[in-house]
Amino acid sequence: TVTKAGGTTIPAGGCTIVATITSVTPGTVINTTGTLQTSVGNAAAASAPLTITAAAGGPSLAKAFAPANIAAGGSATLTLTLANPSAAPITLTAPFTDTMPAGVAIGGTSTGSCSGVTVTPSQLTMASGATIPPGNCTIVVVVASSTPGVALNTTSALVTNTGTAPAASASLTVVAVGLVATGGGGQSTVVGTTFAQTLQATMTAGGVGVPGVSVTFKLPGMATSGAAVDTDALTASGTFPGGATSAIALTNAAGIAVSPVVTANGVPGSYAATATGAGATAVFALTNLALPPPLPATVEPIPVMGLPGLLLLILGMLVAGVRARRRM
Repeated sequence: TVTKAGGTTIPAGGCTIVATITSVTPGTVINTTGTLQTSVGNAAAASAPLTITAAAGGPSLAKAFAPANIAAGGSATLTLTLANPSAAPITLTAPFTDTMPAGVAIGGTSTGSCSGVTVTPSQLTMASGATIPPGNCTIVVVVASSTPGVALNTTSALVTNTGTAPAASASLTVVAVGLVATGGGGQSTVVGTTFAQTLQATMTAGGVGVPGVSVTFKLPGMATSGAAVDTDALTASGTFPGGATSAIALTNAAGIAVSPVVTANGVPGSYAATATGAGATAVFALTNLALPPPLPATVEPIPVMGLPGLLLLILGMLVAGVRARRRM
């Protein structure tokens, strides 16, 4: 603050007040005086702008998401580039922070080249006293979101001993996904046998297949005996290889996830299998068919004799008896 005390004089012709000012914050500011009140009248306040440009050795800051558009449940890489055009390292004189917007979370630690960086799921921080080497350094983290919409992410200013870079912003667009059963539903097989088709679910966002998303296929739970699944349980269901009732697959380049083969358990009936991923669910109708009933045993018929046949049988027996007596 510059002050000229009340009661002081202004000589004939006027006088000047000269002060040296400094700033490390790039931008334009307006400086306005108070009213000049004198014994001969008052003068209105005066104003003047001051524009501060970044020093040649001052920092700059940039940030970007890659990709900038993801499906709900997907991830992107956030890269912050802290530039130092001078030939010597520059030092942060205040912490540099980047707080994630609601619905966006950081996974893991920074894989960039900047030192002094700590990461939590909601914020990354580069400590005061950390340095930026000549050229630049980077902060690189993976972020994920399951909340559809546009998330605007803005950093703090980057304050250093050679100047201040203004805050940087970037947007991440999260697109809602759909998951549809596109294969394996509506089929049936005899109990204890394998279904002809595997289960297939297709994930899309904005009408385009979403690759690399984890999809969980699940069959209805069956009764257990200890730790083992009881395949004679009272509920119709099936299993994946190894007796599992769930399996995980990633969507391919076309957004399609395919389950392992499914084997019907020993109980006839219909049931629903599901596929879930990125908050969406698809349903498959499956049916276990009962074994066909066994064929009845065949019985050889007893020949039926008519009267002539019976008489011939008796006559034959009498003749055989007479011959036997003659031999005696």
